[in-house]
Amino acid sequence: MPEHGMATIWDADVLIWAASQIVRAENLGLATSRFFRFTPYQLLRGVGRPTGNQQYLLLKAALARLQSTVIATTIRNGEHWRRRQSTLDLERQIEADGATWLDRRLVGRGSADLVAVGFGRDVQQAMDRRCEHLIEQGDAISHADGRIFYRRNLLTTLEQRDVVSTGTALAASRSVPFRATGDGETVQGVFKQTVQLSSGKFALVENAHEFTLVPWRPVIENRLGREVMGVVQGGSVSWQFGRKMDLGL
Repeated sequence: MPEHGMATIWDADVLIWAASQIVRAENLGLATSRFFRFTPYQLLRGVGRPTGNQQYLLLKAALARLQSTVIATTIRNGEHWRRRQSTLDLERQIEADGATWLDRRLVGRGSADLVAVGFGRDVQQAMDRRCEHLIEQGDAISHADGRIFYRRNLLTTLEQRDVVSTGTALAASRSVPFRATGDGETVQGVFKQTVQLSSGKFALVENAHEFTLVPWRPVIENRLGREVMGVVQGGSVSWQFGRKMDLGL
């Protein structure tokens, strides 16, 4: 374990801010690389934290922890963990078709851990606008007392719409039709490519009759262009390679 202990939600703020800056640069057409340089002052201001000496010490400890930490965003969905990482900036998430990082905050932690300045303020404003969009789409209801009620299984519903919409669009340029897969179904075919949806990264699997889109996982990355088989389970896929079964947990 590092000298400064295990990673905390403070450390997640560092990564979220860094990712937002990279996405913003790409949207502006600027060159990006695997190296990311910033000053402590820029980060602290960006996440809405004070810039006193204590905050610099906390940031130093956070960076030390992150050197030996693997970070994955997860949400609970039934009996399984589903991993997602949003590549969309805040503005594009507001009217996105799929289940975005903003949606997961809305139905999860909400804005309780956000500060009202800097990046925290940007997130809060984006969440408010996303909520308005969901209400307009009929996926949420605003009561007179200010409470918001979201559609049951909102994240799953949004993801399914995203998959069907993207699959239908892709079918126009492929020789076989698209078919969405349901829980418990077997997926078999050639892993053709990855597709980035607003709901996350998906694998396109195609056989002689049809193609489908299923949640991508690192375990199949080296199977690109090869035959794969798996079973859809709770929003993930249990992949089977030869006699070895990957449980997809």
